[in-house]
Amino acid sequence: MKVQFTDRARSDLRAIVTYSKRSFGHQQAVKYVTQLREQVRSLSDAPGMGKKRDELAPDLRSFPFQSHVLYYLIQDKRFIVIRVLHKLMEPSLHIRE
Repeated sequence: MKVQFTDRARSDLRAIVTYSKRSFGHQQAVKYVTQLREQVRSLSDAPGMGKKRDELAPDLRSFPFQSHVLYYLIQDKRFIVIRVLHKLMEPSLHIRE
């Protein structure tokens, strides 16, 4: 399945890298984002593993990854990452239908 990141999801990843570099160093930041992207690829092979989040948006799913939560949709054989939010963030404030 083809994987895509929305502009907001790419912005989330950039913010994660910036924060991680500042807090944990360049090497750890690269490692974390690499592992996150590997998790996305694994999820794209079994997208049903994620929790249904219809209360946020139709057909939306979420899956935890370490300190973050991946929010994604499956549309037209594409795995679309909508947002990558810190696990303590309230998703309803950051995800719009």
